[in-house]
Amino acid sequence: VYQNINLSLTQPQKDVTILVRHLRNGQVLDLTAQLYNRLEVPVFSRYPAVAELKIRLAGCPGSYGALMSGSGATVFALMQSESKASRVVSNFKAEFAFCTATTTSRIGLCIS
Repeated sequence: VYQNINLSLTQPQKDVTILVRHLRNGQVLDLTAQLYNRLEVPVFSRYPAVAELKIRLAGCPGSYGALMSGSGATVFALMQSESKASRVVSNFKAEFAFCTATTTSRIGLCIS
């Protein structure tokens, strides 16, 4: 993954203070517009199943958006509610080694 990323061709880093502000103000929809991981391009080109998982999670009812974390160890979705996150987990559990919904917040996650 790291060998296939050309940092000189990528856009400047996103301003993380925007993310912090949205989190503090509870602006989940504005937060999801800022989701970005520059490693997605090389990972998705080599592992299209990861890209497909992100698309599927983003398209789930109640999903605010999805993102690959780090270099592709996980893909997660921000969900409207814990019940919607639990429903997504139920739908994906048979396909993936580890799939869960958090219980401490309204964020749901599914891991491949």
